[in-house]
Amino acid sequence: MKRCKSCHYRRVMFGYPHDPACHYAVDEGELRGCDPEDCFRYRPKKKWRRGGFAERIADEILPELLKYLPDVKIHILGSNAPKEVLELANEHLIIEGFVTDEQLEWFYRNMRISLVPLRYGAGIKGKVVEAMRFGTPVVTTSTGAEGIPDAEKAMLIEDDGKELARKLAELYNDAEKLVSMSENCIGYIQENYSPSNAIQVIGPDFDIC
Repeated sequence: MKRCKSCHYRRVMFGYPHDPACHYAVDEGELRGCDPEDCFRYRPKKKWRRGGFAERIADEILPELLKYLPDVKIHILGSNAPKEVLELANEHLIIEGFVTDEQLEWFYRNMRISLVPLRYGAGIKGKVVEAMRFGTPVVTTSTGAEGIPDAEKAMLIEDDGKELARKLAELYNDAEKLVSMSENCIGYIQENYSPSNAIQVIGPDFDIC
């Protein structure tokens, strides 16, 4: 059964009722709760760069975040993590390693925020668009938002580590803002990355409009 992801997000995170005006029904059997402390996730590429996002989370973002949220946990997803990344693990930073597509979807549907603190990279980041597709609020950097028009309308963007941690903490505790961001993510994807949108963009070139 198809699910309205915005309604699903509100039900899982905050117990809000399903919107009867929504176009899709929520499959009650698929709803799963989660520990509200387990809120962030990030899925890296197969190649891990030294001094990359994991080290930035451990050394710069998490220590500052714990000042505001002493019980918070960050989950890092991705296979083939090098030894230096595995050694960063502690009670607040969980290195999940490889996950299946089904497990990844579970994280998207049950984590409160998707954190993508990229320092480098080029073009549209698939992990950002993927999180938005599931209605998961995204917190990223200007690098993570690169190539996404009007990205600030659908995600929180911050490059400074301390300020990013502060804004994360504020968002974590703001249920209304989380729901609003979730809805904005879904609306943005439907408007910019749907099949119908793709046809409008490339249709004239292929005579399929």
